Amino acid sequence: DSTGLKAAVSYDTVYAARQHEELTWRHPKGGNAKYLEKPAREEAQTMVDLIAAEVRRAT
Repeated sequence: DSTGLKAAVSYDTVYAARQHEELTWRHPKGGNAKYLEKPAREEAQTMVDLIAAEVRRAT
């Protein structure tokens, strides 16, 4: 955005990236592939607003 703030959301476990990307894997407990990407796309503006508010508060 025009303020120059940037943020990233990432995984903190070694298996998470593969779990996220494997579209053919079964998720018997109700999970799914793209478990981070799908909600992030759906709530993108909310995430931007929350992260920006925290960054501003911390600086």
